[in-house]
Amino acid sequence: MLIAYGNKEHSPYIDSEAFISFVEKYARHYANEQPEWALWAKDTSRKVWEEMNPLLDSEVCMLLTEKTGTRIFMRNFYIDLLENAYASPDDSAGIPFPSENALKIKVPPEHIKSLNVKTDLVTYLDHPQTERMPLIMLVFPPGIPNALILSTMIPRRLMESAMLKIRHFLRTQDNKDYLQNKLIPHYQGRENQLRDIFNRMMVRPLDCLTSLEDGEDFPYLFWASFCGLVRSDITKRKELLNEDIAVLQSLYIIEIINNYYRALAFKKKERDMALNDLALQFDQPPYAYSMDAIIKFINSKGVPLLGLYSEKDLEDWLTVRIKSATPEELPEIFLITGPADAKRYIKKAHYYEFSVNFLTEARPLIKRAVSDRWLIIIKGYRRESAMEKDEDFEKLLKRFVGELAPDLMAVITDKKLYLVCDEIEQIQGFIPEGSRFFVHGGSLLPLATILLINRKEILADTRALLPFWYSIPLFIALVAIFQKLKNLKFERGKKKDAENGAPKRERSANKSQDKEIKEAGRKLESELVPYGDDIDSYLENLENRWNTLLKKQAREDLLTDVKTLIRDRLRQVMHGQRHMMLTRDSLEKLARRIADENSTLRDLKNQDNLRQYIVLYMVKLLIQSNF
Repeated sequence: MLIAYGNKEHSPYIDSEAFISFVEKYARHYANEQPEWALWAKDTSRKVWEEMNPLLDSEVCMLLTEKTGTRIFMRNFYIDLLENAYASPDDSAGIPFPSENALKIKVPPEHIKSLNVKTDLVTYLDHPQTERMPLIMLVFPPGIPNALILSTMIPRRLMESAMLKIRHFLRTQDNKDYLQNKLIPHYQGRENQLRDIFNRMMVRPLDCLTSLEDGEDFPYLFWASFCGLVRSDITKRKELLNEDIAVLQSLYIIEIINNYYRALAFKKKERDMALNDLALQFDQPPYAYSMDAIIKFINSKGVPLLGLYSEKDLEDWLTVRIKSATPEELPEIFLITGPADAKRYIKKAHYYEFSVNFLTEARPLIKRAVSDRWLIIIKGYRRESAMEKDEDFEKLLKRFVGELAPDLMAVITDKKLYLVCDEIEQIQGFIPEGSRFFVHGGSLLPLATILLINRKEILADTRALLPFWYSIPLFIALVAIFQKLKNLKFERGKKKDAENGAPKRERSANKSQDKEIKEAGRKLESELVPYGDDIDSYLENLENRWNTLLKKQAREDLLTDVKTLIRDRLRQVMHGQRHMMLTRDSLEKLARRIADENSTLRDLKNQDNLRQYIVLYMVKLLIQSNF
């Protein structure tokens, strides 16, 4: 009854008293013919308001209390009106799009949204509204009436209505051949495509929309030239008929949406090319990349890839590739965790090569570390069990790998390496012996085998660096006995000094060690500090490169924290590893671990300069014996 009364009054605003009076008269008139109306003929006002409550709760309508009385506002009045207007697009193809004047209504401003076809429609297509209200008013250039549409019609139903109006125009004007011949000179060699799209417009006009939505080259060029040609011909006429206005409205709609889909297609192509460049980046050394590094990828023209695709595109691309297609398959890309929980992405195809590179780098470092350690021990007429027993030698190698080659330790303890090696062996049939990590059963080979380090050979080579008497067992045993007695005497003296409160012997023993440390520091200083420069000025130069904070206090606080961290870490290492060799390689490894394990340092730019600074500051501490 409300809908019928609103349509009768041609307004969504219904006076409640007038409506109640209408229901009462209607009920009395039809009470004899339809007995159910007899109940509404009495006490009509109460019954109407009882039935009104559920409609108000469901927001089908709402009450407006005003000075003149209460009115009922029908929310869907304009929507239903427009749905009816667009219900038969073929029948209305020869008339302009519905407008307020044509529908004889005036929509309140709060229930309508205006969109300029030339400037606002594209923006709306990118961010459409989800609710049905307000309605949309399409504003065309001057001289062309505005159009009322539903927001749900954008873009497909709007395009369909426009295409049907264009076909109607071609049929009634009988100008298809004329327009086709006018366009043929612009499409030399593509005449058949031109004729085909004209024929489709006449027979299956809605099929033309699919190629338009795909942003294909020829449809885009055709609609750009077709819309311009037809609009130019029509605007030359002195008087515009309804069908002329209808086709002008349709041409603007199709032209704008055609440009929009073309831009989308170009952006998609650009994004796909950028994602392809992203995949190629993973084929470049060092193969494993953190998310920070991936975000900074650029293409061959130096343009950042992030921008050509969005962060969500990147996340989706990685997510798809780090998941296995089936339980039996390995994913295309691995997410691996290295020292200090640093996460990196690497292609499966490069994981074995990536691991072998770590192994190649680690072999000389570990071999030299073991040799240097044993050289110091033997020079002190001492021995350790790792020199005699394979299992203890294995423990020593594991310790050095963890300290000097943490990346290698991370990959060999990750089950993904075994799965990759197993897959390679199944495809190729073998893995080179010098680059094997696992036995055929899947167990990790001994580190001595992986690193190609022979315990007996390295012990023999180390002894060969010393005078011959270090190889005489009897002589070594005698010296060891004397050394033991000397140490026992020293311990007693140390105990006595401790009781007297004057540990002079301990200071004397440490004096020799401090001297060795200072000498090692001086040697490293000569290697690291450029000629003509001194350690303090070079440290200041490096600091200016990595400490780029603008505020003076913040810079000083950061520098103090970094120095304290370096000093504490060096002290911890020196006290915990009494036979640590102070070489450039060992300090660089330690510097990298310090930088990687601290989140604040890890986020700083100019990581190379930061690590150089850490190494050089440790050298300064060694020279000063201040750690």
